[in-house]
Amino acid sequence: MAIIIILSAVYNNKFSTVQKENAEDYFGFSKAFALVEANYENKSILVIKVIFNLTAIKGNATDVTVFPLQGNVRLENSPYFDRINQGQTVPVQVTYDRPVLTRRVEGGFPLRFRVTCPQAEGTVTVYVTRFSLSPYPY
Repeated sequence: MAIIIILSAVYNNKFSTVQKENAEDYFGFSKAFALVEANYENKSILVIKVIFNLTAIKGNATDVTVFPLQGNVRLENSPYFDRINQGQTVPVQVTYDRPVLTRRVEGGFPLRFRVTCPQAEGTVTVYVTRFSLSPYPY
């Protein structure tokens, strides 16, 4: 009987999966700034580049990928960080292959990203609160 209990415990630990935190709770997102191609009466903008801060809130994060869900950005062009220590803030910069149209909502102009790492994962929304019109045509 003891052998069955030991084997059961080893089997369950070997194949159990660790539940990841929600990326929206694990990380903080702030100071989003966009370079835009067009500003449509401050109701919507056409984003060509976005920069925002990413802070590890709940703990250290390793192998962090921030994948834009808009604008056809290839995975290899997505921001990647080897390690972000708890409390550390890193700047994230994304240049879109195609401009992204976003309309103003309460909180700013929303852009969506998929954040993944061994500690957390999920889809998050970053709100652009400041932007500048690009002096160059796209």
